[in-house]
Amino acid sequence: ARQKTFILELATDRSSLCRYSFADGQSFDAMQPFDQQNLSIKHTKSLSLTEEKTIFPIFVRCVYAGQGIAGPAEKFLLSVDSSPPLIKSISISSGADNLIVDYPLETTLEVVTDDTTRCKYSQNETNFAKMESVFENFNSNSFFSKNTLFLGFLEDKKTYSFQIACENAARIKTAT
Repeated sequence: ARQKTFILELATDRSSLCRYSFADGQSFDAMQPFDQQNLSIKHTKSLSLTEEKTIFPIFVRCVYAGQGIAGPAEKFLLSVDSSPPLIKSISISSGADNLIVDYPLETTLEVVTDDTTRCKYSQNETNFAKMESVFENFNSNSFFSKNTLFLGFLEDKKTYSFQIACENAARIKTAT
């Protein structure tokens, strides 16, 4: 989340009654209710976290319609991060001065950030939402401090230039 107070939204695949706790091992009855007191597929709760850049585990258990018994607790990690990530370096895996001089004409582009991020790139677009290409693992919703992209089938004696931007888990973007 970007702010210390935010709305936690949880969706289930079928109607259920869900509860949460910041402590592991709680019985369903000992856990705190979401705002919805009836069976629902959407569960929301306004939460406040006390510190930035601290990971708070939250445990959620749900009772599905017609089952009557709560399933096992699912663990989620929450944190507050209001600072934009910074790109520390951009380099390629082979070649001095970011030049590829040997065949095969291919390399891996590497972007290092000061926070865990996922990255996109474009030849022209600087708006992150409109960038048409993504780095490896972008669609897995995983975040890394080192993002890589294999560039194969490069043309000899051609210069490649990309606009690159990354976002952290709070969806705050770097500058391009």
